Amino acid sequence: MFTPDIKSGVIEPRQRQIVQVSLKTEILGQIRVPLDIKLEGVPVPVRIQLLAQSIGPIVKVDREEIDYGSVEVLKDKYEQIRIKNESKIDAEYTAFTKNKESIWKVVQRHGILKPDEEKVVDICCNADEVQKFQDKLHIIINNGVDLEVNLQAKGTGYTLFCKQLQEAKNIDFGTEYTHKVIPKQFFLENRGRKQMKITWVRQVKPVKKDKNEKAPAGEEDKKKQTASQSQLETATQKQENEEDQKFVFTVIPETVVLNPKMGIMVEFRANSSQVGKMQEPW
Repeated sequence: MFTPDIKSGVIEPRQRQIVQVSLKTEILGQIRVPLDIKLEGVPVPVRIQLLAQSIGPIVKVDREEIDYGSVEVLKDKYEQIRIKNESKIDAEYTAFTKNKESIWKVVQRHGILKPDEEKVVDICCNADEVQKFQDKLHIIINNGVDLEVNLQAKGTGYTLFCKQLQEAKNIDFGTEYTHKVIPKQFFLENRGRKQMKITWVRQVKPVKKDKNEKAPAGEEDKKKQTASQSQLETATQKQENEEDQKFVFTVIPETVVLNPKMGIMVEFRANSSQVGKMQEPW
């Protein structure tokens, strides 16, 4: 579609007239439009061809690749890119990742850039597995040349998640009566992409006395004299040792296999036969 600034007029003898023609294109590519000039007294109009190459907005991005390096799984890490409209017309863009289930998300997914406008686009990375990730960010420019940015990151840490245990590192059962089972439940989630086997293991073992430990030489005769007394106390000591070797805390189930993106309710139980403060590291 073209528009002359002077649609009609009179040219004096041996004079000339400059006519400016504005061309507005609606498609991309090579443009060829005929323009006819009708002269009074001339039966056939003069025809000229308007030639042009129609292009869309020109948008540039400041980075072709973003390497997030090592990122802790299940936590957000942000990087930025800058896109600039270097043309004299508006530029509409849409940004998205190549992979449908991607660990990257574009915050400002869609927008319009005014002529010569520059905009910052935030890209969030949230790794959900301990492995290397690669993806491609597509920036589609309406009626323009599309852009691409390569993305890569490496997840580190653990994909097992429990909200209650994150907020409190210790499980405190408080003050309770002895010989009473006290339960506490927690929901565990496998937020990774791989199957996970979870096994609860105590970091301590019951302390057992060494029965083969020998007494000093000076005490041998004394021990022989008190042998009968020791035999009478054997039953009581055995019972006390068994009490000392009992664990206070248990976990149900102790072992479980979680599929990706699945969860399970785990129950911790406390049951002490002794009075006092009880602690067990797991």
